Amino acid sequence: MIIRVLLPLDCSPVDVAVLKVVEELIPRPGAEVLLLRVIHAHTLDTLTEEREKAQRCLHQTAERLGEHGLPVRMKTAEGEVAETIIRVAEAEDCNLIAMATHGHHPWERFLLGSVADVLRHRSSIPLLLVNARTHKDP
Repeated sequence: MIIRVLLPLDCSPVDVAVLKVVEELIPRPGAEVLLLRVIHAHTLDTLTEEREKAQRCLHQTAERLGEHGLPVRMKTAEGEVAETIIRVAEAEDCNLIAMATHGHHPWERFLLGSVADVLRHRSSIPLLLVNARTHKDP
């Protein structure tokens, strides 16, 4: 069985936390990582700039994972972040969604919402959440 891991990135330092865990936990051979950068609908007025930023981020991350022997594909998509992650994960037959969380306090999640919370409630695909506050790159 091939393990297909969807790795949604927000192209911030928070991503490093989940990369470290994926590098350690995902078996080789027999795994494939799909890097995804979702461009949120509210940034459509700066779409070209966001696409370029996404491509740079995805290529840097793919290079890092490739150095650890993981086969990587890259994808960008546009839309609401959580819904797009679920749609891509299902369309690509992913077995796992792995992502870093910002580690917000409960009151922040209540006020602001969270992509992780939406995925936790709406996705049927297993979800690995890595708290960026506790997992730092050496």
